[in-house]
Amino acid sequence: MHRGRIAATCMAAIGKALGTAGTVGIRPQKIFLRFNADRCLVSIDSSGEHLHRRGYRFARVRAPLRETLAAGCLLACGYDGSLPLVDLMTGSGTFAVEAALIALNRAPGKERDFAFMDWPKYRPGLWRQLLAEAQSEERSGLSQPVVAVDKSDSAIIAARQNLETAGLKGLVQLQCTDFQRFVPGISRGWCFAIRLMANGWAVEMT
Repeated sequence: MHRGRIAATCMAAIGKALGTAGTVGIRPQKIFLRFNADRCLVSIDSSGEHLHRRGYRFARVRAPLRETLAAGCLLACGYDGSLPLVDLMTGSGTFAVEAALIALNRAPGKERDFAFMDWPKYRPGLWRQLLAEAQSEERSGLSQPVVAVDKSDSAIIAARQNLETAGLKGLVQLQCTDFQRFVPGISRGWCFAIRLMANGWAVEMT
């Protein structure tokens, strides 16, 4: 019933098991203890930063969309890069970046660090091997265009910076114009528009 006592007991057990003074790895690790009817569930945070933080979106605009939500919307709609895609309200370019990553079959988050890298049994050689295997499955270029449109100059600048950070420089077409005047020039493909409403996000796809 005493949280402090529970934490101290678990820290002592961790220290005994790992031969440390109660710390795990180089940096502090998050260990979660959940009790239910005197049964304890122990879990360790392997990610560190939230998984939606892929490591490329440093330039932001108002009301950014989480990267994992954008990827989930694209995958739920069946997008695989085989058809053109137009993001009509690109903002900081999250939809465009995630679409390009899917089309290129590029593993998301491969440039970021994870908490498990500071675990005592972490094997950097194995991690590099997994990264190499993922990279070998990547496509060299987009088979169909990905176009990012926004009427805001600052949004286009932010999207361009994020695309470059994601290693997608020159692969996604950027246009600064009002989507109502935008002519896509394609007869078949995906068209996304996302907007913030009073009761949450709305994603519109045609």
